[in-house]
Amino acid sequence: RALWRPSQDKIQLAPPALEELFRGVDLPKSTEHFPLFLHSSHLRGPTEGSTITIEAHPDCGITEGTHVELSTNMGSITGTLKLNSTIQPLTVLCSSLDHTAVGNLLPTNTDLHSGAPVFNGVPCTVKEL
Repeated sequence: RALWRPSQDKIQLAPPALEELFRGVDLPKSTEHFPLFLHSSHLRGPTEGSTITIEAHPDCGITEGTHVELSTNMGSITGTLKLNSTIQPLTVLCSSLDHTAVGNLLPTNTDLHSGAPVFNGVPCTVKEL
């Protein structure tokens, strides 16, 4: 019987081998100093001047247009806050494709499973300047 054919009239979307693989995946951990998660692999397009745009959920408690500092354990950058209610409350968006300085906030290690650079899920914090 071919492997793609369901046995017992059930399609196994998560076979045991796949379940075991995902059990070994480590999710990023927030800390007291870095309670948010940076997402930087997207492209937003050009912004006015050389100002870095840092997007956060309105629940962050900071007013839109405020000059803020975005920090990870690798470093920090400054930019202008833009509120975005369509993102998760614990997520911060700042494109490393639009603003190369964001690359200085990212870890130098690669993902253990794919070998790709880590662009997303980096613990971070945003504070008003």
